[in-house]
Parts: sequence; structure tokens; C-alpha cells
Amino acid sequence: MNQQPISQPKYSGSGVEPIELVPQDGAHHPAFRKPENVIGPAVSVILHAIFLIIAAILVINPPVRGDGREVEIEFATLSEEELEDLDETPTDALASPLDPSLAKAIESPADLLEVDVASVAVDLADPGAIDTLGGSGDEFSPGETLEGGGSGTSFFGVESRGTRFVYIVDVSGSMSQSDRIGTLRRNLVDSINRLPSHASFLVIAYNDQAIPMHSAFRWSKADEPSKFRARAWVNKLISSGGTEPSSSFEQAFKLKPRPDVIYFMTDGQQTEVLPSLIGELNSKGRRTKINTIVFGDRGGEEVMRRIANESGGQYRYVPDEGDGP
Repeated sequence: MNQQPISQPKYSGSGVEPIELVPQDGAHHPAFRKPENVIGPAVSVILHAIFLIIAAILVINPPVRGDGREVEIEFATLSEEELEDLDETPTDALASPLDPSLAKAIESPADLLEVDVASVAVDLADPGAIDTLGGSGDEFSPGETLEGGGSGTSFFGVESRGTRFVYIVDVSGSMSQSDRIGTLRRNLVDSINRLPSHASFLVIAYNDQAIPMHSAFRWSKADEPSKFRARAWVNKLISSGGTEPSSSFEQAFKLKPRPDVIYFMTDGQQTEVLPSLIGELNSKGRRTKINTIVFGDRGGEEVMRRIANESGGQYRYVPDEGDGP
């Protein structure tokens, strides 16, 4: 529809030429834009600025993996249509800067960490209140599980501290009786699992000869991959042959550095010369503690007690499952 100009004098009677005011449909002066038409673009500008700052930081100082390689980062970008949709987003749809639940958490930070102080309190005046590693007698039930603690491990209930552990274990033919080999495997796996991650270990099975874990007389770190491989190897052990642990001890004392602890387990009788051989090997350098374990047959108990006593270790007798002490 055509609109006729409206003539109005600026000042009545001034003789000034009239000014024509022609209204136009839908036209608004920029100074009078509605607030909702300004907030959208402002939010877009802020988001773009934040994105550019983050991108600059990552380019200047990219994150690095544990192996030293840089981490590749992919950025998500918005199309022009998506940016226009964002600009047109109503202000009511914008997220609140602080969720009410978060505000409550900040007002009461204690709610974020609920700790019962009384449950962890320790009476320092009572030495028995703190867990320590140590033996609990000469008897051990094969089905018993003894919780370890501190920097060490436990094997058949004998606990010791240290960072380098050697297991010299009997896999002779007699270990097939009463499923002794099965009990050995379970307790050996349990002991390896208890090793602290900073420790090193080696398993030497023996019958007529020394049979090292993974066919090598060397230390393995007690990390999860090594423990996994050790468990797989231990679970394949079978009983066969005679009983001769001398070469196993000779190999154990050749390790560099020397072991802190040796667990020596057998179900057979040992010769009287074994304590002398072990004593000689153990006299060259820092003494290694040797914990001895007799399994099922007490015939070799006296020799095994002597080996443990002379090295400062512990002796333990383990009856067959289902048998009394």
C-alpha cells in the first residue's frame, strides 16, 4: 500500500522548509535492537574466542604420552548452518552458569568427601594395632589365606619383607600325592599376586634339575604383565622326577643383585650336606633370608629347620589337604 508523505514543520511559523517523514514497515533503528537479538551473537563470539585460546595452547604446548610421543587431537567444528542456529538460540535455552546442585556442593564441600575418621584411627600406643609382616607359628593349613601387608609377600603363610624374591619349589613325582602340586600352584600364584609392583622375583621349580621360570635365571619385575606370564607358567607345572635342589640354590645365589628372600619348599627328605652348601653360598656377601616349608611329609623337618634358623628365616610345616597337623 502506498503511503503519502506527512509534512510537518520543524518550528511553527519559522519559515523553515517542512521535513518529510516517511514511515517504513518493519524498519527499526540499530540503536533500538531487542536484547535477545544481541545475546545470541555475543555468545557466539565468546565461544569462538574460547575455542581459539584452547587451540593456541594445544599447538604451543601439545600433550605428551608416557612414552614421549605427542597426542594427536581432533577438533570438532561447526558448519555455518549450525553456527547460525546457535546464534538464533533463545536465551531461555542457554545453560545456567551454575547448577543448583553444584552450588550446594560448594557451600558444603564436606559432602563431597564422606570419611569416617574414627574408622581409620590407630592407637599408636598399642603396637598391635598396626599390621606387620611376620610368622604365625610352625603350622599352616593349605586352605588358609593369610592377608599380606607392607612391602613384601606371603607364601604358605610365611610372610617376609623385601624387594627381590626367589621361589625354589619341589615338583618331583611325589608332589602328585593328595594333589600337592595343585596346592603348590594355587599358593604360588597367590604369593606372586601379593608382590608389590616395585619388587622383582624368580620362580625355580626343581626335580632332578633346576627349571627356571621362562627358561631363564633372571629377575622379572613384579608388574602386571610379568605376573600374568608367571601365573600362566606356574599353572602348567607338573610333578615328575626326583628331588635335587642344590643346583637351584647355586643359580639363585648367582643372581645380580642377590635375593633378599628365598622361599624353599619340598615334600621330601633332604641330605645333611644341603645346609652346609647353602650356608657357604649365603656367606658370600649380604645374607639372604631363607624361609623353608615342608609339605606333607615331616621326614625332612630337621634339615629344613636348620636351613631357616641359620639364615634368619622361618620354618613352616604344611599338611596335606584334609589331614591334621
